[in-house]
Amino acid sequence: MLMKFKIILFLILLLIVAKQGFGQNITLDSLFRINKKYKKVDVAKYGIYCRISSSLRFNQPVEALKYADSGIFIAKQLNDHNILAEAYSQRANILLQLGKIDASQRVLDTILSFLSNKKDNDAIMNSEAILYQKGICYETYSQYDRALDMYNKCLRVSNQIHDTSMIFNNSLHIIKIYVSIRDFETALANTNELKTKWVSLYQNAPAKSKLFYVNLSAIFNLLGTIQMQLKDYNESLKSLLRSINICDSVKGTPANFKYMFRLSLAELLIEKKDYEGSYSQIELVEGFFKKSNQAEPLSKINLLLGRM
Repeated sequence: MLMKFKIILFLILLLIVAKQGFGQNITLDSLFRINKKYKKVDVAKYGIYCRISSSLRFNQPVEALKYADSGIFIAKQLNDHNILAEAYSQRANILLQLGKIDASQRVLDTILSFLSNKKDNDAIMNSEAILYQKGICYETYSQYDRALDMYNKCLRVSNQIHDTSMIFNNSLHIIKIYVSIRDFETALANTNELKTKWVSLYQNAPAKSKLFYVNLSAIFNLLGTIQMQLKDYNESLKSLLRSINICDSVKGTPANFKYMFRLSLAELLIEKKDYEGSYSQIELVEGFFKKSNQAEPLSKINLLLGRM
């Protein structure tokens, strides 16, 4: 719902820009001029503050926070709990950007408290989004116990409203945390559970979407990397090849997925001391990562080459 609301706000802003004669390209300067001229206290005014705050967030976070607070002030006048949730979420994101994790979490808790007694679908979806946001926040700062608690709470909401995308995202983060703390057995059990659940969610669908196959390939890749850590190399090879085969068979699969999965295979082949096979996989992907100037996979390639 939060994304849907942002799209609506963007359309409203386009209409205001056109009316004010600023054209269709909404630059930050244009937003400042619109804000100065537009005096009404309504959803459009909130949208202006929201867009300015978003535009300033990464380069001028302190200034962005001022506009986020102005957005909260407007949202309170509108008496709409879902708009208010969006406004507070904006503030929480900026506080996290500033490294103020505790302050960010307090804001998110404020949102959850006033959404807790709301039963409409948008409020439930906003609560789901906030729990997920809290999990991301804790995970970013390696507070894994708290992150797991948030992801599991969010997962319960996702299952309740049958939000397949969030079921996948929460489950994936939970698994990655167990990998981070090197609890590979639990990570493996959770990955197998996610694989079974993901297939069952789509078993009655008349046609599987590209998202289904892309996520299924990611699950098999994750399964393979965990099996590699557990030194179950034969099963790891089966899982990693399955992930690559799924990617290769689906048109429009992001190239990044395909090439990252082949790096996982290259790592496994080194573990199996098949250096020639590993090098052939690296040759397939190195050009792509150099061309797109992706530092992390290039660093991994250098590490793998150093192990040969």
